[in-house]
Amino acid sequence: MRHLPFVCLFALTVGCAPAPLTVNTFTSGAEGFDTHSYWIDTGAEVVVFDAQFLPSSAEQLLAEITAATTSPVTHVVVTHPNPDKFNGAPVFQAIGAEVMMSEASAAALAGVHAYKEAYFVGAGMFAEGEYPALVTPDVTFTGALSLPLQGGLTLTLTELSTGRVT
Repeated sequence: MRHLPFVCLFALTVGCAPAPLTVNTFTSGAEGFDTHSYWIDTGAEVVVFDAQFLPSSAEQLLAEITAATTSPVTHVVVTHPNPDKFNGAPVFQAIGAEVMMSEASAAALAGVHAYKEAYFVGAGMFAEGEYPALVTPDVTFTGALSLPLQGGLTLTLTELSTGRVT
């Protein structure tokens, strides 16, 4: 059995003057496999965890965020290399958000994408050439990544020994 590398929220630390912090959930429809994405609004910026299976679901997620806050989406964390976590990432890159994931996830990305594309096209869910494009991450890391956020917050992502990240 092969373990896929994961990235999960490990720690969010607050400085002296924290901004109001909200954590939100978005769930796609059945066409996107009822995939959950989470987003944190610091009051100054938004960090999204998992970008959805379909670009159209990522656009719905982005519309929900835009309707709820004036904070821009600055980062998208891909928790592991499954298409329901990364296929929608280019939607966020198009608005200037950085897509980040562990090195292990990035190394597995092309293989997983090719396998899943062949499966979903073969199953008739997508026509040839219509499967979402492979994302290229903007930031990768090994071990841990400490990401300073606006408002005195720090988001720390930590890769687990299995290649997963918390």
